[in-house]
Amino acid sequence: MEEFSNLIGADLLQTGLTSISVDGNEANFVIPHYVHLLLKADCSVLFLHLEHSLNHYSNILAKMGLNVKQFQEQGSFIPISGFQFFGHDLDEEYHLHKLRSLYEMICEHLEKLSSARSSGQCALVVDNVSILPILGFSVKETCIFLQYVLALSRDHGPCVLKIYVTSIDNELQTLWSWLQCRSAVSIECKRLTTGYCKDVHGEIEIHRKSQPPNTRKYQFQLTDKSVKVFAIGTSSAVL
Repeated sequence: MEEFSNLIGADLLQTGLTSISVDGNEANFVIPHYVHLLLKADCSVLFLHLEHSLNHYSNILAKMGLNVKQFQEQGSFIPISGFQFFGHDLDEEYHLHKLRSLYEMICEHLEKLSSARSSGQCALVVDNVSILPILGFSVKETCIFLQYVLALSRDHGPCVLKIYVTSIDNELQTLWSWLQCRSAVSIECKRLTTGYCKDVHGEIEIHRKSQPPNTRKYQFQLTDKSVKVFAIGTSSAVL
C-alpha cells in the first residue's frame, strides 16, 4: 500500500497534459493532490475552479498541511473562479465571447506567473472541464477552447484537467476521448463495480504514453488526510 501522491508525483513536472476522468464524488481528492504536489515542487499554479469554491479546496489542502492563502500572497498561486466569471446567466449571443475572454485571462495570468519567477515552471489546473458543456457550450466549442489553452500552457509547464464522465452522456464521452488523445498521462477514477465497500472506495487506472505505453490499475482507500492505493485484489475487504 502506498500514497496516491507517490504514483503521480515522480515525473509530474515533465508530463505535459494529464487528463483525469471521474464518475463520482469518490475521486474529489484528485485535484487537491495535484495542486499540493505542484506547489510543493516549487511550481506556480494557475487554478481554474469551475466545480467548487476556493474555500472548498483550501479546506481540503489545509488537512494535507498546505496553506493556499500563503502561496497566494507570495504570488505563486492564482485562482480563477468560474462562478464569478460566468455568473448565473450565460447569454447565447455572447457565450463564445466569454470563452475568448476566459482564454485571455488564462494567458494574462500565466504570463504574470512566469514573469514573476526567475526559475521553475507554471502549471494550469482545471477542476472540471465538463462544466463548460453544462453551461451550454458545445463539445466542439469546448474542444477548440481547450486546444488554444493547451497550446498556451505548453510554453509554461504541466497542465492538469479533470472531467466528469458517465456512460450515458455521449457528449462528455466524446470530450474525454479527445482529451485522452492529447494526454501524456490519462487517469480514470471509477467507483467499485461491486458496490459500496467500507475499506475500498474505488479504482484508479493510469495510462502513460511512454515507450512502450504503460497502464496500471489500482484500488484506493480514502482517509481523512490521504489516499492509500494498492494493487487490485490485495485488500482483505475484497478478497
